[in-house]
Amino acid sequence: MTPTTEIRPVRTAGELRKFILFPWRLYRGNPNWVAPLVSDQKLLLDPRKNPFFQHSELEHYLACRDGKIVGRISAIVDHNYVEFQQEKAGFFGFFECIEDEEAARALFSASEDWLRKRGMERVIGPTNPSTNDVVGLLTDAFDQPPVLHMPYTPRYYLRLCEAAGFTKARDLYAYYMESITPISEKIQRVAELVRKRRKVTSGPSI
Repeated sequence: MTPTTEIRPVRTAGELRKFILFPWRLYRGNPNWVAPLVSDQKLLLDPRKNPFFQHSELEHYLACRDGKIVGRISAIVDHNYVEFQQEKAGFFGFFECIEDEEAARALFSASEDWLRKRGMERVIGPTNPSTNDVVGLLTDAFDQPPVLHMPYTPRYYLRLCEAAGFTKARDLYAYYMESITPISEKIQRVAELVRKRRKVTSGPSI
């Protein structure tokens, strides 16, 4: 018999802390996962400090089983996106879950119900929380750390999303550049301008 998953909306500061810290337990022992700064995650999810909340609504959920957290997700309505794109599309983000289809479906269902009640007719994701932040799922190179501003997610997330009815919208690519690759004069000029204006200093790479 499949265990029942309980979905709880995040309501307290303590629950939000559990929401933020859940990935540390999920990815424990995985040498390729790069943990975000907890302070950055708090800032990202703080309606008083993140201007994204000025035009957006978010609802966070925790998936629990036998008193233990087994997943998390956020449902997101970006009213600027809806107005600009003329599309009633909401988003899901910050999705993390154990390898369990029932738990994942419960999370997706909760976020979809919340979005549906706000008039959304389509769901896009993951965006964490917007396309200006980390988006998408990893589809390759699971044996390597992610590059800057790109996600690292387990291979089984693809299966969990597909089992819930999601299909791929597009591919996002990240590239490695060897240090011997010449840097164009234009990039050098811009880098020098930024260095002078912002008083940036740099040293040799490790």
